[in-house]
Amino acid sequence: MKRLILLYIAIIMISTSCSLDTNLFKSNDPDIKNWELIESSAENSTVTLSIQHSNPLAVEWFKSDFSDYLKSEYGMTLSVEEQSLAKTVQMLKSDLDNELEIGKYDLVIFENDGFESALESGLLYAPFTDKLPNLKAYVDPGNPEFKFKDGQEVKGSLAPYGRNQLSMIYDQDIFYETPVSYDELHEYVKEYNNAFVYPDPRTSLEGELFVVGVAVRDVDIDRLMTVNANKEDVYAIIGDGLEFLNALEPYMYLKGSYFPATTAEMDELFIEGELVFSMNIDFEYVTGKLNEYEYPEGASTFMIQEGMMGLNEWIGIPFNAPNKSGAMAAINALLSPEMQGSKYEPRNWGNLPVYDPEYTDSLAYEFIKSVKTKSTSLNQETLLESRIPEVPGEIRAIIIELWADHVLNPSIGD
Repeated sequence: MKRLILLYIAIIMISTSCSLDTNLFKSNDPDIKNWELIESSAENSTVTLSIQHSNPLAVEWFKSDFSDYLKSEYGMTLSVEEQSLAKTVQMLKSDLDNELEIGKYDLVIFENDGFESALESGLLYAPFTDKLPNLKAYVDPGNPEFKFKDGQEVKGSLAPYGRNQLSMIYDQDIFYETPVSYDELHEYVKEYNNAFVYPDPRTSLEGELFVVGVAVRDVDIDRLMTVNANKEDVYAIIGDGLEFLNALEPYMYLKGSYFPATTAEMDELFIEGELVFSMNIDFEYVTGKLNEYEYPEGASTFMIQEGMMGLNEWIGIPFNAPNKSGAMAAINALLSPEMQGSKYEPRNWGNLPVYDPEYTDSLAYEFIKSVKTKSTSLNQETLLESRIPEVPGEIRAIIIELWADHVLNPSIGD
């Protein structure tokens, strides 16, 4: 892997007409020399990761596959501690208040929210992403998804390492052609009257992503990144999307009077044949259910090509990390083609890579393409083609409040 990194650096230097000694380890280029020093300092050290994750496979992957990779590449030992992000942030705030320069954790996972509080409190070491060869080589710097988190510009304080995306579930034995737009979905909902519902967006992540995705599908996402976080300004941007959700209600299950609290509740209705659609954020979900004989034999997955919402997962370094060199080497390893492919593998975890086929070079992307998905699952490329970028958590929360006002209780919104 180190040879791949150095090869990339050589290519970059040549492409920018900079001279590079044939012996890369003797290069006078400061970026190369600095990274060599970071790698050298990281070798045979220990890094401690604080993680809270909704998927148990994620924790196991860090403890096994990723830990083994760090050991083989750098001789590093990864210590994984499961702890709520809220508690980790609280500990870091206490360290800051007490001027504790050497803390406990080297790495912190940000699966969903929590970054804004950590950033504003000065709890993160930054910038560090400009030092990571794999981030520079393989992750598109122009992708707006990787510039903002929780409505804040990241500015090198976090590195994206994974993605998730909502997808739809249906039964091919009921119909084979699937809707490609939300207008077509509306027609299907009308045709299969009383057989469609989505989870309550106040209690279900999938429900939240569905509602937010519908609301923002036709708007300028950049506006939502910078809009004032209040109902009036947000509604001015997404009001038409809420009207679409209102238009669905007369044809929905129990005429929109009931929203399942979880996808598990919705699944039961789908399995019983009460619904013709379900949904999940796990792209391998249907395949897993079929393997467990819990789904109809004709179940499969599709995307509404007009766009469905996705989320990013991030990793950061605490301001007082005891092993910052080890932390940067670990994150660089996490962004390697081997590890991006490994965590994408369904039997390992099933977490989408942060690579994009139109940006990442074909040699590195081979690790992604080599992962085989079943016909009942969607692959990385298909998901990316219909991806709506992550909207800040604060704005998503306001959209759900507006949904409650204008869709769940329309008399309030009116």
